This record gives sequence, structure tokens and C-alpha cells, in this order.
Amino acid sequence: MHRAIALVLCLVVSVSAMAQPSEEKRAAYEKEHADIVKMFRTETGFEEIDRGEVLQFIDNKQSRVFLVTKPGHPAHPAVITRQAFEYKGQLFLKSGGMGRGDQNALEIWVNYLNSEAKAVIDKKREEAVKP
Repeated sequence: MHRAIALVLCLVVSVSAMAQPSEEKRAAYEKEHADIVKMFRTETGFEEIDRGEVLQFIDNKQSRVFLVTKPGHPAHPAVITRQAFEYKGQLFLKSGGMGRGDQNALEIWVNYLNSEAKAVIDKKREEAVKP
């Protein structure tokens, strides 16, 4: 399964320098995207939830979620990984993304997810210290 996740990262990690890829490259990107979705569905055993513009694949064993864009999403094709982890008794949630679509849209999306996670965690921490 780790090899399958590594495949996803390898397929998506090399980002095109061109703002508007050629039709040939766009078709290749869509094939890679279809391969990634197929891999998540057949090899990982993760729970899948359709969230409109993205498919969410939940890995409960590793406390992580993969968000895979669908056509129409501004950052498509892209994959975002969100993972919860504990460090020195504190809970953290980190998001990171890779894709071949609009890199600015991808960055905005990742930053938004990180800010939302931080707000939720900060609120929980404040509630935990109240008498």
C-alpha cells in the first residue's frame, strides 16, 4: 500500500512549468488522474466519499485523508493530503498538495485547509484549559 501511495506522489509531483498545457499534455494529465483515482479505489481499501468537486479517500489506520480533485475544480488535477498527528501531547493537522492544475488555486486551497484546521484545534485547546 505504501508503494501505491508513493506512485500517487510520483505521478503528481512533477508540475508543468506551462500555465496552459497543450491538449496532448492535458490528456496525459487526465489519464494520470484517472489512474490515481483507480489506484485509490482498487489498491488502498480507503473509504471513499464524493464531496462534489473532490473525491475524499480516508485512511483511518494512518489518520490521513487524500482529496483528489475532479474536473471543474480550479486546481484540477491535484491531490491534497491531510494528516493528523500528535507531538508532545498536542494535536496537529497538516495539509499538503501536489498537482498539475492551477498552482495558485492549489496553494490557496492548501492554505485554507491549514487555517481551518488550526482554528478548530486552537478552539479545542482553549476549551480544554477552561475551568
